[in-house]
Amino acid sequence: MIPDNPQERIADLWTHLFEGLEGYLVTFTGQQSARPDARPNELAAPQQRSWRWPTQAEAAADYLLEQSQAGRELRRISILGTWVNKPHGPVPIRLGAHRSRRIDR
Repeated sequence: MIPDNPQERIADLWTHLFEGLEGYLVTFTGQQSARPDARPNELAAPQQRSWRWPTQAEAAADYLLEQSQAGRELRRISILGTWVNKPHGPVPIRLGAHRSRRIDR
């Protein structure tokens, strides 16, 4: 069953995607440019924010809901700072997902 609470839906999705990982949750939001000469999908006022994952997940979800209510789009979300072991030593990886519409829909 899908929860009615948007923050619960966000938390469920993030848990599914990022469970067991630690690092930083990084988001990139923006608004479609209203300039008549803007390219298709050109953003105005892009913003990037970071939170400790998973300890600040609730604050990140609150922020993204506020951004969505202000008409901003979530364009990218990633976890940075997760490490995997390779033959030549540990290397950082980035897991992310792209979104092309507002997160409250």
